[in-house]
Amino acid sequence: MLKALLVIVSISGHHGDTIPFESSYEMKNMQQCLEAVKDLKKQDQKVTAICIPHQDPTDSVKDMFYVFMDIISQLKEDEMMQ
Repeated sequence: MLKALLVIVSISGHHGDTIPFESSYEMKNMQQCLEAVKDLKKQDQKVTAICIPHQDPTDSVKDMFYVFMDIISQLKEDEMMQ
């Protein structure tokens, strides 16, 4: 399942001492991420926040495994037909 990664960047500090702040959060979907960005912008206009499409790496491994198993099944069927 395609999820979204919310990345937040902000600079804060007092009296010229600026400290960059970066944080990221995995979101269930892109719509939830975009809503979170709107909420963040309402709280602080200086915050930069973006949503990046994100997929769990194990999902792609599972997909490849299923493709491999389908190929094996087809080869077995072909072998039985001969």
